Amino acid sequence: VMWGAAVSIVTIPLCGLIGDRISQRWIFSIGAIGIILFSGYFFGMLRSGNSTIITMAMIIAIGVVYALLYGSEGELFPNQFPPEVRYTGISLGVQVSGAIGGGLAPLVATALLKTGGGNPKYVTLYLVLLGVVALVSSWLMRKSEYRDVEIGVAVKLPSVNQL
Repeated sequence: VMWGAAVSIVTIPLCGLIGDRISQRWIFSIGAIGIILFSGYFFGMLRSGNSTIITMAMIIAIGVVYALLYGSEGELFPNQFPPEVRYTGISLGVQVSGAIGGGLAPLVATALLKTGGGNPKYVTLYLVLLGVVALVSSWLMRKSEYRDVEIGVAVKLPSVNQL
């Protein structure tokens, strides 16, 4: 995990930078495809018992696949909302989905691992399904239509005292 996290220190900003040049949607989509394709190999690599192969699995999962997804989120997700509600929209979206998805994922994975008798095949299918959902979602997202907001112009909203 440590080596994957160390690599991601470089790859997350790099993926964000590349996404700024080509498209954050493409970077996110490549990350989703990475989940779909790598999930099957990941558990095999972990079960190999070889520390080098296990380290490589973590570097690929955290330092590459996760970096592709996380590096593009900072620009991709906020642009789904108009400036007037952007902070609330992105905060609700990220916090609620993180609590539900991130909170339940270990429980779901444990139950699936138990169902498979210790074989991670159902966990792999779960990850593939999540990758497919992420991929489809990325292509259903708006293109950055709110990106051209004039820089330096604040949105005029009533203050709390005026409400």
